[in-house]
Amino acid sequence: VFGLAVSPSPWKTRNMFARVLLALVVVHEANAFLPSPMRTTVRVGRRMSSEPEGAPPPPPPPPPPPLPKPTTFAEAEKYGLEMFNKGEYENAIKMFEMSMSLPGTGWDLQRARSTGASPVGGASNTGGGFERKEFASTEEVQCAKYNTACCLVKLGINGAALAMLEEVLETGFDDFTTIKKDSTLSQLGPDLDKLIAKYKKKSGFKIPFL
Repeated sequence: VFGLAVSPSPWKTRNMFARVLLALVVVHEANAFLPSPMRTTVRVGRRMSSEPEGAPPPPPPPPPPPLPKPTTFAEAEKYGLEMFNKGEYENAIKMFEMSMSLPGTGWDLQRARSTGASPVGGASNTGGGFERKEFASTEEVQCAKYNTACCLVKLGINGAALAMLEEVLETGFDDFTTIKKDSTLSQLGPDLDKLIAKYKKKSGFKIPFL
């Protein structure tokens, strides 16, 4: 009859349920072969650089500023002490080493040589009078080596610091009170005490140090 819904027969209904169940079984078996989301591993590759391929490498860092060029012991010592106070111990060592080869308070007279002809004829004049030659005095060299030893302690190179300090003592410096009260050298501990005991004498010789 037109306009009325026709109910499916019981046989057709059972057939439809059977097909639906069969489809569900097929889907379930198919899903069994798929990896579980919990077991799926994700490989993370190398992090990609933000720079495009073929880009030039970044420029190197700028070089450190050049060291000053002192012309006297006093200038080199001044630079060295400033660097020490800034924690630039390696550069301070370079300044103290340089200071020992520069003119200081030490001086001597040396005969000046002249290759010109003698004003009265005959052989050339080998003597041109005397000239003053300035150099770092013994005390200034001691001071430079003492301060170098302090820098080496700051760098943790205690063996070299003790060797440098022994050079100071070898040349006659014996202000052991200054050494023992030095806040830097005192970090050498028992090794410093042994070194002082080896050279201990009294002379009252004192110079300013770090």
